[in-house]
Amino acid sequence: MKPRNRVVLFRLTQDEYNYLQAACSAGSARSISDFARSRILGPAPSEDLPLTQVEEKLSALKQAVDQLTQSLGKS
Repeated sequence: MKPRNRVVLFRLTQDEYNYLQAACSAGSARSISDFARSRILGPAPSEDLPLTQVEEKLSALKQAVDQLTQSLGKS
């Protein structure tokens, strides 16, 4: 893991900060920095799904859509 030695600074209103804190807690992030980083940059590479899992999920989704399409065609 590379050291984090760059800082990004932006200002928030108190309401925005409260919203950010609540979202951070709801998202189970370790800190506001981790939460903001993950929302801006996306999941860390270790959190990415393996391609086989993505393919399985897409296949299941396609089957569900096909079933819905058939059900709607029979109506």
